[in-house]
Amino acid sequence: MKKLNDLDAWIQEHEEEMVEDIRKLVQIPSISKKCEGKYPFGEECFRAAVCMREIAEGYGLEAEECEGRCLCIRYGVGSKKVEIWNHLDVVPEGEGWIYEPYACRRTGDFLIGRGVSDNKGAAVAVLYAIRYLKEHGIPLHYSLNQICGLSEETGMEDAKWYVARYGSPDLAIISDCRFPLCYGEKGRCQIKVVSQNRMEHIAQLSAGIVPNSVAGRAEVIFGEDSGKILLTADGIAGHAAAPEKCVNPIGLLAKKVRKESLLALSEAERMLFQFLEASCSDGYGEGLGLKYEDETFGKMSCVGTVLRFDEGRASLLFDLRIPPPVNPEQVVEEFKVKAHAYGMEVVDTEITRGYLRDLTSPSIQTLLSAYREITDGKEKPYVMGGNTYARFFANGVGFGPGIVKDYSILGLPEGHGGGHACDEVQSVSSLSLAVKIYVTALWNLEKLFKEKG
Repeated sequence: MKKLNDLDAWIQEHEEEMVEDIRKLVQIPSISKKCEGKYPFGEECFRAAVCMREIAEGYGLEAEECEGRCLCIRYGVGSKKVEIWNHLDVVPEGEGWIYEPYACRRTGDFLIGRGVSDNKGAAVAVLYAIRYLKEHGIPLHYSLNQICGLSEETGMEDAKWYVARYGSPDLAIISDCRFPLCYGEKGRCQIKVVSQNRMEHIAQLSAGIVPNSVAGRAEVIFGEDSGKILLTADGIAGHAAAPEKCVNPIGLLAKKVRKESLLALSEAERMLFQFLEASCSDGYGEGLGLKYEDETFGKMSCVGTVLRFDEGRASLLFDLRIPPPVNPEQVVEEFKVKAHAYGMEVVDTEITRGYLRDLTSPSIQTLLSAYREITDGKEKPYVMGGNTYARFFANGVGFGPGIVKDYSILGLPEGHGGGHACDEVQSVSSLSLAVKIYVTALWNLEKLFKEKG
């Protein structure tokens, strides 16, 4: 570690600079959307990639945009390939923020703004680790690419395209998680259901914006013109992979409709709201009678996220996180039967399978040893319901700065502060620690690959 003996001082000296680079990225509302032409994921995402490229080139690093789908920052030369994946796209800000979503406010040790933790803060932390190696003339005898994707939140088409074009590296490190290391993820299944019968009294029905986030509010309007009745329900927004941290307003709205004595509903409408209450109240599908669980990964989650009403019919998009040992096709077939009993029809499904890595792998052990060397942490590697780029690579694992911090000092309302929630928070000290861990890990990988020849 002789070459790294000034690492603490260097990180402290460049902390404000790091925060300012994060702020530049957060100020860009890079919400990914599918587009034709030069900007396949939207102009704002492309602008975020250009911003990141300019930051990297300002530190003497080579960076290249990959057909508007991602940004590649290169360092080191060798036959072994290591990639560190981040993403610069974000979920929409939604409603209910106390702070300005795209201003990146700093309050003490914390940054607040859309993308500070998911995943722009981590992207800059990785960049600063590579910057340290560059400025100190520390060579890597393996090819290191930092890849900044632009559609992680909307289907990960960036990673699919990149792997099809360039293949899988010897090791893919995904910074979109927390330390010490994530070695497994649940599979993901999106299911869209539509009511089979037209609704007579509903004028509008809505909740949610993106399929992987629990909505903050749901609302329904009955009747027309002067006879309109508006009902709303406020929940606790957050990531669909963590329903225990959320309260789904769709289920709350359905309960409210059921208790509203002034409403005259058709049989189809009663069935619809019974379905919404059953499917959107617990976050695990148990209200529908769906119970899948695994010893390693725990329960399958089943969350209704995007609710819409069009041409007399209601539609609802579900986000399911399925333990890898569970057959997702079996889950879909059972879901179809349960939904049909309420007059709902499954019209679309999309399945992405999960993974479980071998913890004894030398490269994984090298990452873990770097974390323990810097932190003396006793935390164990874990599996999760969140989905990252790791699933696209034969040797992909999560290794990132989502270090759990108590931000109660900020006095945020319940449900605020998380990655997909209002007033998203990231600890600056966690990012600084991440820089140190990444530098150490990259240096230790150099020694590992040398030993392996």
